[in-house]
Amino acid sequence: MAVTDLPVCPMLIAGRAVSEGAAGTVDLMDPSTGQAVGIAPLAGVADVDRAVSAAKAIGPEWAATAGAEPRRSATTPSGSPRP
Repeated sequence: MAVTDLPVCPMLIAGRAVSEGAAGTVDLMDPSTGQAVGIAPLAGVADVDRAVSAAKAIGPEWAATAGAEPRRSATTPSGSPRP
């Protein structure tokens, strides 16, 4: 599989899928084969600042949400992260 064919596993910042990190990317490796199976963004300082700001902004609402609802709101019905 060519590097360009690898799937990108985005990070979530403020509920949005982010495929490019300020610090570049990292190959995701299958430890049983040593083969690259995907690419993930590496967060830089600006990415972390945006994520922390978003978390602080939603914190009170998130804390008031009962039980499993926070997990459901952050994932799709299949359990994967929302895009």
